[in-house]
Amino acid sequence: MAHLILQVSATILLLFISLPMIVKATDNSLVLDSDGNPIEVGSSYYIRTLVSQLGIGGGVVVASKPNQPVCPKYVGHLSFGFYKESPVMFFPSDLSQKHIHISSDLYIVSNATSRACPLGAWQVTPDANTDKVFISTGGVVGTPTTDNLFKIENDPLQGTYQLEYCPSSTTSKKNIMCGVLMTIDFTDDFELGWLGLAPSRDSYFAAISFIKA
Repeated sequence: MAHLILQVSATILLLFISLPMIVKATDNSLVLDSDGNPIEVGSSYYIRTLVSQLGIGGGVVVASKPNQPVCPKYVGHLSFGFYKESPVMFFPSDLSQKHIHISSDLYIVSNATSRACPLGAWQVTPDANTDKVFISTGGVVGTPTTDNLFKIENDPLQGTYQLEYCPSSTTSKKNIMCGVLMTIDFTDDFELGWLGLAPSRDSYFAAISFIKA
């Protein structure tokens, strides 16, 4: 009997020790990569749209916009292929979070180099000549201005996500409406699309996944 009690006690102790790991693995708020693993803070990932798997659209890059100053760089989406695509890193604005969670404010940083200007975090940048809002680099991680805070949300298509701009703070100095990140404009040769804010959440072209670089 004593042996049985000892065995049961050991089993209960093991369950308590393993419980945090079980909770973590089944946490539905965690953002997962294409392999089903939680996104690691500070690790590099490629952003791939769902339609890129069909040969429509390629990787995400940073580049200067034609007829505009070299800096800041803007975030673009190749019309096809994945040459020179730029992986990104995610950092939660809440430093107590050890993982990236759905609907939580975060910084997105392009893991690329540029001799012309520092890249920094993604941020929303209104176009001076149109009503469009594009995504540029140059934001500062750890300095929330609401212009550089984004969120990852579940896409209506199961297993994919959407990148959105809708910071929890309501003090945005630019008074920009919330929106989904997707291609909203193209270069003249249509080889590169520029990422910006679009109001719709049900677009097939906004569904993305994350592939560890």
